[in-house]
Amino acid sequence: MKRSFEEELVKSQMEVQEQTLQTIGSDIHDNIGQLLSLTKVTLSTIAIGGGSPKEQHKIDTALHLLGMSIKDLRQLASVVHAENLLKEGLEKAIENELGWLAKSERFEITWRCTGDRKSMQSPQKELIAFRLIQELLNNIIKHAEATAINVDFQYLEKAYEIQIRDNGKGFDVRQAVADSRGMGLNNLFKRAQMIEGELTLTSEEGKGTTATLNIPL
Repeated sequence: MKRSFEEELVKSQMEVQEQTLQTIGSDIHDNIGQLLSLTKVTLSTIAIGGGSPKEQHKIDTALHLLGMSIKDLRQLASVVHAENLLKEGLEKAIENELGWLAKSERFEITWRCTGDRKSMQSPQKELIAFRLIQELLNNIIKHAEATAINVDFQYLEKAYEIQIRDNGKGFDVRQAVADSRGMGLNNLFKRAQMIEGELTLTSEEGKGTTATLNIPL
């Protein structure tokens, strides 16, 4: 009964979080995206007349930067609104997430996908898995002090296996899970259980962390 209650609690938290993210994603796409598009249209209609080539170059540069901003915002909205992103499968969603990380130039990203592609055939299951992976990556960004992230996605005969490794400072996994402040880690394990998966964390201080998520199809 305790386990069922905890799983229902995590599920409710996930649903609230997902609803919030969908609202944010819609606002990014509809409001901020529209404002940037209107700014781009306004700039493109400016007639410089007798203006100098230098002024024209500045406007062309502004148009280019606005175009890049609109593209990035649409990608960000799709990451937040993950249901759309997952239409191409969990593999593509993770690859897109790593693309965002690579843009920060803070990490050396290595991505590898092997095996024959298979569908999980459960959008809800894929969504929970994706959010779990996002949280693992977010923990690396916030706490690991890493410079490199390696992600291996493997299609096994009856499962997905995703391994995320970093070269950060590492930590004592057992102590972190036992610590009351380790609620975030405990929630990750519970989310894995919700999709009948298994999450294992191995880490050593000064030698980084490896997270392995195995999800049966």
